[in-house]
Amino acid sequence: MVTELKKQSFRLAAVLYADNNYEVTPRTIHKKIIESALLDVGGKELSVHSIIDHIQENYSIDFDEGEVASIVLNEKEDSFLANERGGTIYVSLTEKRRLTLHAKLSGRNIDFFIEQFVRESSDIPAEANVKDLLYRFLYELLNTNITSFKKLLEKDKAVDDLIGVESNRYSASERSIINDFLSWNNDEKNKAVFDIASYALEYCMLTNNSHGAAVHLSSLRNKIFYLDTNVVFRALGINGADREKRTRTFLRKFMDAGEKLVISKFTEAEFKESVRFYVNKLRRYPVKNLNPEILNQKHFRSLRSFYDYYHQWRIGRVNDSHDLFEAYVLGHYDSFKKDFAIEVDYKIPFDLSEEKTAKVIAEIANDISSFKTAEGVSHGYDSSYTDACNVHLVNVKRDDNNINLFDSKYYFISTDQMLRRWDYYRTSVTPIVLLPSQWLSIVLRYVSRSSDDFRSFVSFLNLPNSEQAIDSEKLHIVLAGISEMTTNYMQQKMLVNSLVQSKFEGILDNGAEGDEILERTKDFAKSALERELENITVQNAELTGQMAIQQEEAEGKLSDLASVAAARERKIQEKEQENQELKDKLKRNFVRERFIKWQSSAYWSLLFGVIIILFTVLQFVLSEWEYNYPAMLVKWVDGLESETKQTSLRALLYAPISYLIVTFNLCYHRLWSAESKQAKIKELESSFDFKDL
Repeated sequence: MVTELKKQSFRLAAVLYADNNYEVTPRTIHKKIIESALLDVGGKELSVHSIIDHIQENYSIDFDEGEVASIVLNEKEDSFLANERGGTIYVSLTEKRRLTLHAKLSGRNIDFFIEQFVRESSDIPAEANVKDLLYRFLYELLNTNITSFKKLLEKDKAVDDLIGVESNRYSASERSIINDFLSWNNDEKNKAVFDIASYALEYCMLTNNSHGAAVHLSSLRNKIFYLDTNVVFRALGINGADREKRTRTFLRKFMDAGEKLVISKFTEAEFKESVRFYVNKLRRYPVKNLNPEILNQKHFRSLRSFYDYYHQWRIGRVNDSHDLFEAYVLGHYDSFKKDFAIEVDYKIPFDLSEEKTAKVIAEIANDISSFKTAEGVSHGYDSSYTDACNVHLVNVKRDDNNINLFDSKYYFISTDQMLRRWDYYRTSVTPIVLLPSQWLSIVLRYVSRSSDDFRSFVSFLNLPNSEQAIDSEKLHIVLAGISEMTTNYMQQKMLVNSLVQSKFEGILDNGAEGDEILERTKDFAKSALERELENITVQNAELTGQMAIQQEEAEGKLSDLASVAAARERKIQEKEQENQELKDKLKRNFVRERFIKWQSSAYWSLLFGVIIILFTVLQFVLSEWEYNYPAMLVKWVDGLESETKQTSLRALLYAPISYLIVTFNLCYHRLWSAESKQAKIKELESSFDFKDL
């Protein structure tokens, strides 16, 4: 279960930084610790001696009566209500201050973020007690930071306890949970973790020998920090894009704090030699055209190495030669130095060829190498020798000004936990090697802070996973073997999937290295591709048989469909013929009907002409016939006395005779002229439209 001591320590850290004020004085710290003690008891009234006992029991910090009384009785303080009864001072928090603190602490504390993390995580084992685990890790982080800061702040402070969280104290699954929590993208969580880790500095300020001392930004300026090669690798993105962002955020804080970054000639030589070393390994096992999707596989996605850096760089490049890549890395390194105003220190205040100096550095290198070997860490002597040169350089630069954090001007920033442990245990003077998180926890108090700064700090707390199954170089050789056997993207992906599923069985067994891994991979790829070819051949044969059967069935169906289609076509043609006959009939009827109508006017005109002729003839014949009305009409006109009337009426009597010419012409064309009738029929046929029906 979570111990009360751990919980109280985290609560005190939250009280100390509840106002987002990190540049606190010893007196302010004292006040906040007293506030925390009174808040612990629910705002009840406590005597000064009870406050001292509570602080000692819960926070392991010793206060005296005068310190407590001077704070709670200060007239300028508005946080406390103090009164004296029977010679004893009793103190409680004002209601306003109690409510203010409670509002700031009751919500988003470390417990809240742990519970939220558990809710949002789907792959946490059911049996894991995440709260106990994270409390244990954070409390160990706090204690190791306290030890480290004591070493930095106190003169001649020997280290008898741990100065770093021991990853081997946690199982692989526990390390995974801790790292997932630290990597969880939550800005408020990052600040809460930073507050807990930072409380170590306040604790040391209260308990060190220079009781009452404070750390100010002015005492941190103008210090010079030498960077280790591992920091440079991170800053260039060689250990992953996320680490590059976090490291660059960390390094910008040096510029904000007025500090200077330097790379020694030893580190630069080691860096360039490392680049050449890895590029030569890439040359030895070249990877041809590679499917970039392979890099998203589980074993490849988690890589943070030079090999992964190369494969990510070459995606989408036409020219991915190793020489061009090496030039790119070195150019990126030069840009990095320029961006952060980093100088390279070539003026070394000692001569490596001098026997005495060479002996000192060799002893340091041997000591580092022996320490790492004893700790079970694999390393090369060359790396230990470079570390020894840098340590000796910083030591000489200090010129014995290494009493404490304030007195020492030169430091060596490294992510190498073992080098730092060796440095802290080897001597009682102010350590030379500092971790990025250690310095960030100090400097972030005095410069502007953003959520990315807290995230950068937390990123340096991840526990190393010493049980990584496959080495990056070996994975690169596997890819080289696969790409040598096939450049087909689908086949490459199939081969990698097979290897991942089998956990690279038969490839990396029995400590296989280099050429042996390459040949095993090629043999595996050859066998797998042959099996794939056999499978494809069998599948081809099966498909061919299936296709033949399907073709026969299709041909039968096509024959049936052809018959159906032919019958349908005949029906369509018959229907179209019927439609055409109907159209023709309708057209003939239309033409005949309109032609008859056209001729009918000629018949009426003919009848009218006969009547005119008969009327005219009767004027001259059968004048004695009693029904000869035309003759009677003529006699009547002749009998009129008015000559004018006679003339007018005679003109009217003979006028219709002129109409006979028009009538004859009309009747001729419509009744007797074959040419006119044929022209009319064609006209009617051409003007026919079904819309007129």
